[in-house]
Amino acid sequence: MVPPPSRRRLVRSLCGKTLAIHFHNYTAKQSYKRCYGDSFALAATSPIPVRNFDYHYTVALGTAKDAAKDRRWRAAQCRRLEWPRALLVRLAQRLGKRDGDRAGWKHFARDTPATR
Repeated sequence: MVPPPSRRRLVRSLCGKTLAIHFHNYTAKQSYKRCYGDSFALAATSPIPVRNFDYHYTVALGTAKDAAKDRRWRAAQCRRLEWPRALLVRLAQRLGKRDGDRAGWKHFARDTPATR
């Protein structure tokens, strides 16, 4: 159903040049870059030291947890063939978050001897 002309103008003026990109539509490379940038910026104010972001906890276990949720959802939606790609994107997101946080801590001169 199409809104009336006056409503269409309102929607167009409110939305302008807005672009919505959904996380699940990203490629693995785009997901890595986005999560890297977000974590890099958040590292400026994060009270959590970089030593708490180890590979086993943040990447391996986090990816496994996300992959299990994705697998259940995709099975319920009859989209099982998309699961390997979703796993790759989740892994890229986790690696991007970890790498971005480490780089952010170094960039913002918060890398103390205790956090190395």
